[in-house]
Order: sequence, then C-alpha cells, then structure tokens
Amino acid sequence: MSSFSANFYFWVTFSFNMSVLLGEASELNSTVSALQQQLYEACKSLSDLEESRLFLEKDISCKTNSLLIDREKCMTHHTCYPSVTVLSGY
Repeated sequence: MSSFSANFYFWVTFSFNMSVLLGEASELNSTVSALQQQLYEACKSLSDLEESRLFLEKDISCKTNSLLIDREKCMTHHTCYPSVTVLSGY
C-alpha cells in the first residue's frame, strides 16, 4: 500500500469515525435536554403536591377544630334546653 493510499484510508476512516462521534454527541445532548425537562416537570409536580398537601392539612385541622367546638361547647348548651318534640307539645 502506498503512502498516499494509507493516508487517504486514515483520513476517510478518521472522518467517518468523527462523524459517528458527532452524531452520538448530538444524541446525548438531546437526551440530556429531555431528561432536564422531565426533571423540571417532576420538581414542579412535587411542589404542587406539597402545596396541595399543606392546604389539605390546614383544612383538616380547621374542620377538626370546628367539630371539637361543636361537640364541646354547642352540644353541651343544647342539652340544657328542651327538645323540639317537647316544645311541640308531644
């Protein structure tokens, strides 16, 4: 094989390999971008879920307190008065 043929073969092979590597690098960049987008969306979903959980916890706490007030204060006063049936004359 002549020197020219060897150099030509080297450059053709090098060029082909470089083209393959550049294609793989481009594919990796696309994959990284897609994964970063998925991570962003997952973090946003987590944040939304945490916010919903806090809202629900506050709502449950408020309703629990309302039930306590009703049971402890309102119902005790209610028992001091005659029932609707008694007031109706039955």
